[in-house]
Amino acid sequence: MATKHTGIAKFLDDVIDSTKDLADGVVDRLSDAEHDLRKGLTRIVENRETSKHKEGERQSSARTAARDVVG
Repeated sequence: MATKHTGIAKFLDDVIDSTKDLADGVVDRLSDAEHDLRKGLTRIVENRETSKHKEGERQSSARTAARDVVG
């Protein structure tokens, strides 16, 4: 059976409910921030790897062109 809270019990119940709502909101925002941070870091790493791959291709092409000129 549910009991009806009055006075200080109702006040404490309201404070606890508000605290739970606040904590849920904070956890949700932290989860979103973590997701965005991971996504951003993944993009940085992928861009860095792509840049390294392109640089390696450029250096390889330059070496091949130099060999063709010398040879």
